[in-house]
Amino acid sequence: VDFARLSWSAPPLVMSKVAPTRRDPDTVGTEDDRKPQTSKPSKPPSVSYFKLFTFSTAPEKVLFLVGCGGGVVQGISQILMFITFSEAFDFAASSSSVRDRVWTAVAEFLRLAAIAFASGAVQSGCTQAFSELQKGRIRKAYFQAVTRQDIAWFDVRTAGSLPSRIQNDIDVMCMGIGDKAGLVALHSSMCVTGLIFGFVRGWRIAICMLLCFPFMGVGAAIMGKAMKDSQGETQSWYNQAGAVAEEVLFAIRTVVSFGTERKELERYTALLGPARKGGVAAQFQMGLGMGYTFAVIEAMYGVAFWFGARLMLDGFFGVFEARILQGGDVFSVFFCVLMAGFALGQLGEPAQSLRGACIAGASFFEVINERPKVEQGAGEDTGLEVVEIDSIVFADVRFAYPARPEITVLNRASFSIQAGQKVAFVGESGSGKSTIIALIERFYDAADGTVSVNNIDIRALRLSSLRKLMGFVGQEPVLFCTSLRNNIRYGSPNASTADLEKACKDAQLDFVSKLPNGLDTFVGSGGSQFSGGQKQRVALARALLKKPSVLLLDEATSALDSTSERMVQETLDALSSTGRKVTTISVAHRLTTVINSDVIFVLQRGVIVESGDHNTLMEQKGVYFGLVASQAGADGVSPSVSRAQVKESAVEEEEKAGSKEGASGKASHGLTVHDEEDPEKARAAAVLKTYKTPLLRLAKFCRPEWICVLPAVVGALAFGAKDPVLAIVLTESMEAFSFPDKEETWDAVKDTTGYFAMLAVSALVGGVLQFGFVGMMKEGMTSRMRAATLEHMLRMEVGFHDDPDHTPAKLSYALQTYAFRAGNMMSGLGAYAGVLGALGVGLGVGFWKSWRVAGMILLSFPVTAAAQAVAMQATMMGSKSDGEEMKMVTQVMSDACNNVRTLRSAGAEASLVGLVERLQEKVVRAGVRRAVLGGFSFGVSQAVTFLVFGFGFWWAGEMIANGTNDFGEAMTSMTCILFGAMGLGTSASFLGDVSKTKLACHDLFQLLDRKSEIDGLSPQGSVPVASKLGQVEFEAVAFAYPFRKEVVVLKSITFKVENGDSVGLCGPSGGGKSTIFAMLQRFYDPAGGSIFITENRTPLSTVDIRWWRSKIGVVGQEPILFDTTVGNNITYGSSDVKAAWLEKCKEMAKIDFLGPDGMETAVGPKGSRLSGGQKQRLAICRALVRDPAIMILDEATSALDSASETVVQAALDNCLEGRTSFAIAHRLSTIQNSKVILVCAEGVIVESGSHDELMAADGVYAKLQNQ
Repeated sequence: VDFARLSWSAPPLVMSKVAPTRRDPDTVGTEDDRKPQTSKPSKPPSVSYFKLFTFSTAPEKVLFLVGCGGGVVQGISQILMFITFSEAFDFAASSSSVRDRVWTAVAEFLRLAAIAFASGAVQSGCTQAFSELQKGRIRKAYFQAVTRQDIAWFDVRTAGSLPSRIQNDIDVMCMGIGDKAGLVALHSSMCVTGLIFGFVRGWRIAICMLLCFPFMGVGAAIMGKAMKDSQGETQSWYNQAGAVAEEVLFAIRTVVSFGTERKELERYTALLGPARKGGVAAQFQMGLGMGYTFAVIEAMYGVAFWFGARLMLDGFFGVFEARILQGGDVFSVFFCVLMAGFALGQLGEPAQSLRGACIAGASFFEVINERPKVEQGAGEDTGLEVVEIDSIVFADVRFAYPARPEITVLNRASFSIQAGQKVAFVGESGSGKSTIIALIERFYDAADGTVSVNNIDIRALRLSSLRKLMGFVGQEPVLFCTSLRNNIRYGSPNASTADLEKACKDAQLDFVSKLPNGLDTFVGSGGSQFSGGQKQRVALARALLKKPSVLLLDEATSALDSTSERMVQETLDALSSTGRKVTTISVAHRLTTVINSDVIFVLQRGVIVESGDHNTLMEQKGVYFGLVASQAGADGVSPSVSRAQVKESAVEEEEKAGSKEGASGKASHGLTVHDEEDPEKARAAAVLKTYKTPLLRLAKFCRPEWICVLPAVVGALAFGAKDPVLAIVLTESMEAFSFPDKEETWDAVKDTTGYFAMLAVSALVGGVLQFGFVGMMKEGMTSRMRAATLEHMLRMEVGFHDDPDHTPAKLSYALQTYAFRAGNMMSGLGAYAGVLGALGVGLGVGFWKSWRVAGMILLSFPVTAAAQAVAMQATMMGSKSDGEEMKMVTQVMSDACNNVRTLRSAGAEASLVGLVERLQEKVVRAGVRRAVLGGFSFGVSQAVTFLVFGFGFWWAGEMIANGTNDFGEAMTSMTCILFGAMGLGTSASFLGDVSKTKLACHDLFQLLDRKSEIDGLSPQGSVPVASKLGQVEFEAVAFAYPFRKEVVVLKSITFKVENGDSVGLCGPSGGGKSTIFAMLQRFYDPAGGSIFITENRTPLSTVDIRWWRSKIGVVGQEPILFDTTVGNNITYGSSDVKAAWLEKCKEMAKIDFLGPDGMETAVGPKGSRLSGGQKQRLAICRALVRDPAIMILDEATSALDSASETVVQAALDNCLEGRTSFAIAHRLSTIQNSKVILVCAEGVIVESGSHDELMAADGVYAKLQNQ
């Protein structure tokens, strides 16, 4: 219920009503747990309401108090208007005094209009301005508090849900300290003032009416429960569904590769079912509560008038017992007490908002007050300053991750590192190598033992100065959704241009010069616009720009081609020759990258079992010697102390995902402060001006609920007509008090009492029918729209998701917003039917009783309707979308929360907090401007209502004084027209924000109407009848990525692969290797040429794409796992997997690292609870389970240690027998046994043949092999 509307709905006969709605998805939160809940989550504790003002300044608090004061005055003015309204009817007893009484009433209305304007403007403007000011400050504090939490804090939470949770808590908090607080002041003032005047003017009638209020409370309780259910449990299901959709959209390439679009859609729609059922139940509850409340009100009308008439006819005194009760006194008491009761009932929703703000505040302050054990915020970073790092010492360090405390990762690890040393940590996957890096950066504190820097416990050092001296490059580099320049500068915002250029040069960022916008190129969500090698080089440049004292390299060159790796490695090796003591600490699976290390520490199951330089360890012939021997055997050479003899060849596909690196090519997409507000506003304005909402198409989304139309319309007609019919009955009751004969008066009162009873029944039935059945249609439409939208997103070709405007965050936002807002169109059905009922009865009866009065009053109808519409918009102003800037703020928060480790390593927390602050400055300023304008508009709407009533009384009085109409005719005509006009305005509130709804419909259907170039959900192709499914032929294939068409990636490539052949792809970065893989999976169609499969040369474009992808197993360089169990990840995309085959695949992929939970072990968000090697092995197992005809291996063993790699590589070799396989490799030794090796360079195949043939040719391949 939109309780703010009561302030302008003059007589108590009209109570504004708004269909219950959930919050706009702009403020929708996301549950931390993405799995469906079987029980309701426990409620968080609440904080004191006054604590919500913690971040407000003294002037802002004054502003808030002034706004609440305006609400108090507004409430008093409403009661005074009711008294004036009541007393004006006393002129019916004496026609000679009509004009005098009318002019007295009109003068009073004018005075009240001025008061209403001032108080309304102050109430709405001040409270909303205060709310907008607090939003910006609270958002910054919330984000700042989240980013300062320990890494362990993020380990036990779903990072992807944090931005939505932050936004949700902020909106709820600021709503409670904004306009809802003003409404509490208004309704509280109305309640107290109404009771005072009611008891003063007739305490007996007041007590009689108060006895009816408990019955009204039952209706309020029903509505409150319905609203709570609608915004609580139901919204929780939608939030969980949204989390699933976001996870799927983030991993869209994996989903498409494994053909699980339909499965993911079913997982999503399964969560929509309970949400829909809960929403329908809440709507029926709301209808019952609304109908019952109005039924009690109608019944109370009858009881009060019956009792008041009896008192008046029996000669009881009123008004301080100074005179006998008059008709005007009865009406005054009735209206005052009734409106006091209304105000008390209407306190429920805004008071609930205040309570909700306190609950959200508890969540907010829990984060604010949570003191991290490791991280040190501003003012707390008071440890010892570190200028240089001379030594790092681990002494009996034991550690287990907080998310898995039962598994000890490091067990009594002890070692020391001196300044300038080159140190390496090697060992099997999961042995604790990356954990040591995390402890050195102090992401965690050791459970036992000590970590010392410069012989000082690391916990005693200033954390910011410590990390400032460290540069980190991980094996899975993370870039933020901004420009290359900003990504490199994170952690070194004050670096000079010369330093930036040198860091780029040292990191071999030569590809940047080829980009249209250079360093200002947008990198995409998560760096999606660049390949793994490019991202790794950018991350390396970011680390080098810091000029670190310690360089931490966790497989830092694993994604580079051999040439780039050699040059970057030389850069790293040369750091020590610059005069600075740069300590290099490396974690490596490729032992050739650490042979020149001064000290190599060998880890096994969390224990350092060996240490020494390469020669020493080789002489010991221990664990390290075994690792080298295993890896050397995989390379096809003998173990040796010479690096040259065991040099690995790393060749990386540069343009993976598209060399979409410049896909946007536009810095405007970066997270820099820029003005996109005006273009978006212009687009919205153009759409609203020209677009015609396809109502019939919308209605098709709720086709199964069409049977609900009739009861919904009938109920809305009855509910809408109730107000003008009530006006007729009330006028007759007023007229009855003027009858000279008491018996005649009493008979008339008894008749009207019966009419009130009939109205009560009509209100109850009409409310249930309207709200319940409209709710059924709306929930059905919303649910189907959400499902259809996600289905269409999954139906789109991969190129659609490459678009910077279609990042996972933006698509997830659209998925929630479009359906929610478009679904509000169903509310219009009840609204328009209510309008028809109100206007039909109001205009019909009004013109029937007096066309002169009706015609004149009708002239005020547009003004009344406009005033009510303005008021509605003013009250909704706080929920307006903050536009593109708000989306950018959300994207920054999402990037930061999802990549907090990179954020910490770069020391970019302050930079991102500052960026959020800058981005939201425009949002706050716009919000304050809207608040001021909204306050002015709201005040005008209040004043206009008083003026219209004054005009109506004046004109009706003139008609009575002139003898043109009698009292009953004139008053009935006036009240029916006015109440009909108010019925129009109040019914319009069911529509919500019509412009948002229309814009959402446009954007929704624009998306749904987009044709997919490669439809993976409903393929049109055929399944070829052939025995050689692995035969593949590229014929003059040319290709450029959709969002960078000026760069041709493949230039007329031609090759043929026979069924069962093993194919290796190698060559310099950017040659087109990963693009060939994408074309093979038909992520894209060639711009020229053709791709054929099977011995029948069937064009790939004519084949059922789902069938084709089911025949391909893919293992990527950066495996994507889903936030579920190991078992679910392994069988992802496969059905009816036999246990024996599953066990065999697990054995081949060396899945031997599972804990006591086995296959039920949770992998965490994006596999965060597993090491890189463990994730890679799961991905290999997932591909093997499918038993594919073609295997695609994009560095399938790159993240494995040498021991695991040997076993897994042998298993892969065995399982590839009889299958066609394609492999990209950095290390040429892994593909030298391939039957065919394709050497790609500059988009063409420069050489092809077997290893021996290519070596004999002494061409590009031979040079790569000899590097």
